[in-house]
Amino acid sequence: MKNIFTYLLLITCCITGLKASAQDPHYTQAHRIPSWYNPAAAGHGVEHIRLTMLYRNQWSSVMSPFKTQGLFFDKQVSKVGLGANLVNNSSGDAGIRQLFLNGQISYRFAFGKNIIASGLQVGLIQKSFDPSKMTFDDQYTPDQGANPTNPTSETFSYTKLTRPDFGGGLLWTYGHPGKEKFYPYAGISMQHINQPKESFIEENNFIPRKLTANAGVGIVLSEAITITPMLLFAQQQFSKELIGEYW
Repeated sequence: MKNIFTYLLLITCCITGLKASAQDPHYTQAHRIPSWYNPAAAGHGVEHIRLTMLYRNQWSSVMSPFKTQGLFFDKQVSKVGLGANLVNNSSGDAGIRQLFLNGQISYRFAFGKNIIASGLQVGLIQKSFDPSKMTFDDQYTPDQGANPTNPTSETFSYTKLTRPDFGGGLLWTYGHPGKEKFYPYAGISMQHINQPKESFIEENNFIPRKLTANAGVGIVLSEAITITPMLLFAQQQFSKELIGEYW
């Protein structure tokens, strides 16, 4: 039954067009992976190399777990920031998988204590599923029930698609950590500018553009203590998210 449910969910998402367009994975500790939300933040404030790994496992008690693995890298070379992100999502018994692989490059312009960075993100999105892990209605018999070893007439033209993906962003900062009592920042970005098509069936199903805006301020309390409250707002089609945190 779980396999049948997963298959129906996949087909429904594919044929309902814009109403079922997917949203990106999101994280509560956004400050740990700034380049995931804004390519202009690649390398910002990084003295040597920033390498972050994330893992999430959801709903393991209900069905096959929804898993997200992420690897994020960025560094700064003079006025240039370089970054790369790899995020893998897998869900359900049908082996549904979504892979994000992209690179970022940013460049900083200084105007006194004001620094403005512009960034570009270029990468790809790959989606796939494994029909061998599914059970279809013609594999059901009254005496056996659903039996995945029974032959099925279901066929698929392809089970994997890969699309290019582009994004861009701007980031403003004031002052320098370690030299100022307050150093505010604000950024805005647009991801999936080209709205990559993601459907296995309908051609008009695509990943909607994602708008992200964030702002925060570093507050130096003493030589050993600095706090940085921040807000992040993201909107992707009908999905909205507001995160407030400090570290």
